[in-house]
Amino acid sequence: MKRAPFGMLCVLAAALWACAAGSSSTQPLPGAPSASAGPSSASTHTAVLLQEIEREIGDAACDTQAQCHTIGVGAKACGGPEVYLAWSGRVTNAARLTELVSKHRDARRLENERSGRLSDCRVTPDPGAVCRGRAQDGKRVCQLGQGGRSAVGGEQ
Repeated sequence: MKRAPFGMLCVLAAALWACAAGSSSTQPLPGAPSASAGPSSASTHTAVLLQEIEREIGDAACDTQAQCHTIGVGAKACGGPEVYLAWSGRVTNAARLTELVSKHRDARRLENERSGRLSDCRVTPDPGAVCRGRAQDGKRVCQLGQGGRSAVGGEQ
């Protein structure tokens, strides 16, 4: 099983849940929330999708810069992604990742609409991704950095 680095998960979780309506529910839903579902079940659904995204990205191992890409995840109330993630074309199925990110974005938009949530409306620039050694073990992985704009399927 591919696992994302713990630090990346912490940063991502903080970014995605900073504006979320509080939900203490941790049980995954079998499918998408219904139109009458409350914020708690919608938040649970996005959390499950986020876990799937993290599993798909895995550790983002890379050999070359060309394998590294970024993808915007989530949806700010004013539009645009909440956060960017680095991923590797060497270990990640791009089509599956794009599908999961799209489902997550749609679910976050629905959460925003239902909750009346607002965002700061600042544009979050794509930081690009670079292939470099991790500080803790030197393993080469795709990381957010100054590698320029790089995304899959036009998703930014």
